[in-house]
Amino acid sequence: PVPIGLPEEKGGSIPDAKETYFQDIGNLSIGQGKITMTPLQAAQMMLIITNDGVLKSPYLLIEAIDEEGRIQTINKQKDRKIITDATAKKVREALYAVTQYGTGTMANNTKSTIRCAGKTGTAEIIKDVYHAWFVGYFPEDKPRYIVTVFLERGGSGPTQAAPVFRDIANKLLENEKKE
Repeated sequence: PVPIGLPEEKGGSIPDAKETYFQDIGNLSIGQGKITMTPLQAAQMMLIITNDGVLKSPYLLIEAIDEEGRIQTINKQKDRKIITDATAKKVREALYAVTQYGTGTMANNTKSTIRCAGKTGTAEIIKDVYHAWFVGYFPEDKPRYIVTVFLERGGSGPTQAAPVFRDIANKLLENEKKE
């Protein structure tokens, strides 16, 4: 789980190499099969990619006041290098390509020249019933926002979740202009 103090959050899973068969590799490479994660975990994954492979744990609180009125600092996790700069760069290039030429083109912001990057997902939960995903960030060259869109039983990630990401991005950029 992402260490932000949500006791209900379940950990995601990526199968161990010992429990992965050759025929599973294709599915795993596109996020299908035995991979599970929450929308928050998907956003944290993007955070690692946008920070050159450094895991910066998100947090809800910096400090809180206890029953006696004392300020208690919440322990933030230390930053950790998870993947190399080169790997993060390659993944960023692939995520950008998804929004330019791949399944994520509907995530593009048509009201702005600001580019995004991200990944679509369509998770089959039962026959012909799908959750729609899009997790991405923008601006692509200097990310300020990471957004995860998860539409339960929402259909296709490319046609349903990616446009919601675009609408959220448009609204965030509009709000920035007002400030």
